[in-house]
Amino acid sequence: MAIPPLTKAIIRFIDINPRKPHKFDIRPSNEVCKIIAKDLGLLSLTKLRLQGNLTAHGENSWRLNAHIGATAEQACVLTLASVQTRIDSTVERNYLPLKIHDESSIGLDGEVEMEQDENLEPLETELDLIAVMIEALAIELPTYPKVEGASFKRKAITAPGIVPLSDEDANPFANLSTLMKKLSKQT
Repeated sequence: MAIPPLTKAIIRFIDINPRKPHKFDIRPSNEVCKIIAKDLGLLSLTKLRLQGNLTAHGENSWRLNAHIGATAEQACVLTLASVQTRIDSTVERNYLPLKIHDESSIGLDGEVEMEQDENLEPLETELDLIAVMIEALAIELPTYPKVEGASFKRKAITAPGIVPLSDEDANPFANLSTLMKKLSKQT
């Protein structure tokens, strides 16, 4: 589902005064939070906020320093019960012109190299702070949310009369070890 554009969330670099920090404070509405929650597979999302500033860094580069805060509700991976997580994290991005960004990622042999700085982004004409917020939120969310005290209990389900396969039975090296013991006793 598309997120409605928020005019204060789109920043055109040409409109920013490079001599002073450009401050921003983005607080999406409840409707926008519901759309983001659905897109990220969350049960709910509240208190979402991205606050920080953009400062000129060098001649044509910009640095974003911000703080993201949110309260997210996810389903526990074991019990499907609700798990609430508070996100409070720093967001840093360095925006470089495409030419510099591209040159920094090509090695001497012409191969594209992985960036050492994971905060490095290509500088485009506009910056969508909602997109930055969603990316930062997705990175900070727990991958496997779990209710405190929940644990996976092993269950073996088979048809009547069939012995369930155990981990030891499935391990080929355990079977090989047993076979080697039998062979050593025979010799």
